[in-house]
Amino acid sequence: MGENMKKVLKIAAICACVLFVILVIHFFMDFLHSFSSCFDHDVSVNNFKIYCNDKASCCFISDYKWDGAEDTKVINIPDKYENLKVTKLGGYFGRGVNAPFMLELPDSYCDEEDKYSNWSYSEINSDTVSSPYSIENIEFTLNVGKNIKDINSGLAGIYYKKTQDDGSVIFYHPVIYVNCDSANPSFYSKDGSLFEKKTNKLVIGFDYNDN
Repeated sequence: MGENMKKVLKIAAICACVLFVILVIHFFMDFLHSFSSCFDHDVSVNNFKIYCNDKASCCFISDYKWDGAEDTKVINIPDKYENLKVTKLGGYFGRGVNAPFMLELPDSYCDEEDKYSNWSYSEINSDTVSSPYSIENIEFTLNVGKNIKDINSGLAGIYYKKTQDDGSVIFYHPVIYVNCDSANPSFYSKDGSLFEKKTNKLVIGFDYNDN
């Protein structure tokens, strides 16, 4: 066998080994992802929608269903659901479907056709709303537990449209006052706002009620 052929076979063998290693790494990472990140089923408990990852013993809360009562404007994020730690507000389920932390308002605060398609402030004007309209804040208190380490919130800048009996429109705007458990290693609260402990950066995703 000539020297050139030996070199070609050697290069081919090296390439095959490299390809094999890449494939092994790919399947290993995919396995780790499916093990640690797959929130594959959900439950509804105490006005919360919770996505669970039994393998990793954790879960996240994606929705809070407000019933319109004054006392349920206080949202207490639990540290655990059964034996699963509540580690996130909002997250991804299945193979990566986004499920941010949101509020579901009762029918008295939201038109049926707008229940799942909120308005932004820039969309509210006389060109898009022909009827007389006003904006009202709904003040919520969010108590963040000690196990929360990641937040994916969709509550910033959203408004819920409700047409009144006289034809006028009220846009309800959730504003949040946050308290964070002092034992939480990832976040802290100050004057109703939430900050990252590591960077001291304000956590985006909420319209804060810090007055």
